[in-house]
Amino acid sequence: MKMNARTTSNYKDAVEVLKNGGVIVFPTETCYGIGCDARNSEAVKRIKEIKQRPGDMLIRLIVKDLEVAEEYGSFSDMARDLVKRHWPGPLTVVVPEGKKKLSSELAQNGTVGMRVSSDEVVSKIMAEVDFPIVATSANIHDEPSAYRVEDAVAQFKKAGMEPDLYLDGGELEPTPPSMIIEIVDGEVVVHRQGSFKL
Repeated sequence: MKMNARTTSNYKDAVEVLKNGGVIVFPTETCYGIGCDARNSEAVKRIKEIKQRPGDMLIRLIVKDLEVAEEYGSFSDMARDLVKRHWPGPLTVVVPEGKKKLSSELAQNGTVGMRVSSDEVVSKIMAEVDFPIVATSANIHDEPSAYRVEDAVAQFKKAGMEPDLYLDGGELEPTPPSMIIEIVDGEVVVHRQGSFKL
């Protein structure tokens, strides 16, 4: 299924697509990401199809702030202290699911991985939506990360499936992906190293 995706540099266009259940490619502080409303199962399913991603892989989320994060995840005192020190920034924290539910398409095994982005464009988008967004790298599974919007366009067009909108934030500085941690029995478990130390 090919989409007639368009490219824009106006973040408000991306906000509208998200609110209407669509899928966007957008710049982050690490690489270009692909995202949607994390409560929308059809949109999450589309992202998996576009990326050709195995269904059981953890998909991470971006939230506006800790207050929203605590609606969708259950934070221990230790997890809360860590995010207060490192958010906004490239730190994803895996916590037990909270009271508000996400899409059933998210294979989270009772947990959810979330972060607050330090990217200026992402911050503007999140200020205008009241829900978490899926945030996974804008590339075909096991292909290189995209640091220019053209790289994401090329990969997805070649695969024959595209998002609804590409938000062009220019060329990004190649940066390691976000660090992923989880608190297990009072200890910090690092699932993926990032660009900084805790």
